[in-house]
Amino acid sequence: STVLAAWLFLAPGTEAGAITVTTTADSGPGSLRQALAQAESGDVITFDPGLASATISLTTGQLVIDVDIVVDGSMAPGLTVSGSGASRVLTVESGVTARITGLRIANGRTPDGKNPAMMDGGGIYNL
Repeated sequence: STVLAAWLFLAPGTEAGAITVTTTADSGPGSLRQALAQAESGDVITFDPGLASATISLTTGQLVIDVDIVVDGSMAPGLTVSGSGASRVLTVESGVTARITGLRIANGRTPDGKNPAMMDGGGIYNL
């Protein structure tokens, strides 16, 4: 049974993937936004060490986490993800478990308006 359990654990399509963010651009190849868009449940998103002390400035709105993932900034110490004073930084969708570590979340702003549900969480809005 131990061999069967090991085989099932290592079976294709069941292991977590690793995605590395390589740029501070808001979108496009190597961006955090692209990494989140392609992530599947169980994946780990990491950051290239060259991004240490850099800032990812969001210019096209908040980032959305809609699958169970880990976002680990420990390889790029001092990395900041900024809402640029224009948008919330992250929304974690309902029913999703996200572990976010080693990142600074800054300059988030909630949407204007009268809907109280839309005014919560300028940094991270965890549904």
